Amino acid sequence: MFASEMTALFLGRILFAYLLVAGIGVIFSVRFYADLAGKADRSDPMAVNISGMLHFLIGAAIVSAHFAWDSPLAVIVTLFGILFMLRGAAYLVVPHLVLRASTTSTTTLRLSGAFFVVTAAVLGYLSFLAV
Repeated sequence: MFASEMTALFLGRILFAYLLVAGIGVIFSVRFYADLAGKADRSDPMAVNISGMLHFLIGAAIVSAHFAWDSPLAVIVTLFGILFMLRGAAYLVVPHLVLRASTTSTTTLRLSGAFFVVTAAVLGYLSFLAV
């Protein structure tokens, strides 16, 4: 197994755990996340900055350690790294646009949570079982 494959497995397993827990959390605590989205424009500026910094650094670490397109797992891991970087950059550069209060429906949030769980299942399969 090549180093890039090992890195993809390592990062895929971490992303699997994160997406699974986050997806289940959104599904089971949908009212909390709907309220949070509705109050986004009143978020503490320091918390927004820290969140942006963490998102950006996590994405940069993923992309720096693993920027590969040679397998389905590698593509998913690389795309998540890029998405984390973009989200972090948006929080840092244009927080007022990212944090507009929204009226996200509970149905939309449940679908987002389900998407996270399904993506986690794919990552889990590719990272643990298809090796």
